Amino acid sequence: MAVNNKALSGVRVLDMGSWVAGPAAATVMGDFGADVIKLEAPGVGDPYRFLTEFPGAPQGDDPYTWALTGRNKRSIQIDMKTEAGYLAFIDLFKSVDVAVTNFPPSVLRRMKTNYVDLKVHNPSVIYAQMTGYGEHGPEADIPAFDRTAWWARSGMMDAVRYRNTAPSPGIWGWGDHATAMSMYAAIMTALYQRERTGEGCKVSTSLLANGVWSNGIPLQAQLGGGNVVATEPRLEAWSHQSIPYRCKGDEWFYPWKLDPETGWQTFLTVAGLPELIDDPRFASESIRSENFSELADLLDAAFEKKTWPQWREIFIENNIGFVPINTAAEVLNDPQVLANNMLVDIPDSPFIAKQTVTSPINIEGQDKMPAKAAPDQGQHTEEVLREIGYTDKQLSQLRSEGGIV
Repeated sequence: MAVNNKALSGVRVLDMGSWVAGPAAATVMGDFGADVIKLEAPGVGDPYRFLTEFPGAPQGDDPYTWALTGRNKRSIQIDMKTEAGYLAFIDLFKSVDVAVTNFPPSVLRRMKTNYVDLKVHNPSVIYAQMTGYGEHGPEADIPAFDRTAWWARSGMMDAVRYRNTAPSPGIWGWGDHATAMSMYAAIMTALYQRERTGEGCKVSTSLLANGVWSNGIPLQAQLGGGNVVATEPRLEAWSHQSIPYRCKGDEWFYPWKLDPETGWQTFLTVAGLPELIDDPRFASESIRSENFSELADLLDAAFEKKTWPQWREIFIENNIGFVPINTAAEVLNDPQVLANNMLVDIPDSPFIAKQTVTSPINIEGQDKMPAKAAPDQGQHTEEVLREIGYTDKQLSQLRSEGGIV
């Protein structure tokens, strides 16, 4: 593989996980120049390649999940259930700086791929283990996903709902991608330690631990004897700037940073309701809170008279803070998203999409690696094995013994 001068140039990463949270951490390393090798079993390979085929998923012909997290990786297929395949895996493991996995502890033990088994072959390796519910306890071996461990088990699914309504199922992958950043941070911390000591180590995190951390403020309140309650319904909110509003055309926005008095008066004037400034029902923040349902009805009727682009211009002219509540399509055209290069091109992509979402980290003076398309299964098997010294004869023998396809 060509040498580059990126921050992680020369670092070889073995992505030996599946699905999202572990492999996504390897994706971020690839963005900064690491050589990321995706290890897949013969057959289906990583099931994440086909995650679009389930009820409730965004509809489209692209394998969009794989296009996002599989970029900047090389795929190698090894059948580790065979003796020859396992020995080839060990040879590959000896060549890497970082290994990332997210299989349950019992699977790692059965496959002889846990840290205890592997560190003897590569003492300087950073072994990064992602779990669902943590490595200990009665549910350590239960498979978990972001909706189950990060979202539901952490308390956030219960918290992000209106009172007396069902919990929200959440968005596919949001806990995975958030947790991947914790794993990335753990790996980079361990690499820094290795630079100082020369020693490898194991790092770990879990979906549940990251969910609990993300839900930290309510949990800390509960620890202190506070009362954590469900969000009040929209028309029972405490303030006019704590709810979203719908405009003509069914677009929504969220106001923010309004001074309780002077900002309130400007807000009413801009909304076309100046007569409410002296209305005794809304004379102060506390009184407005008592009569909020009436106020919200009036504001709703006012904002539905104009489209969001019209309101946006009016808010800018009057220095009123706002946040558009973007749809997925609007995010992709958001000027701030585009100005900060949050989408990157993949010129060689075989898919419909020729762009993807980049990782949320930037380093001054370091451009990220140009994004390369997610690989086909086993696309680089022979290439990678040759790099670690396998000859044509050895590859042929390995194939005959069932170690590679």
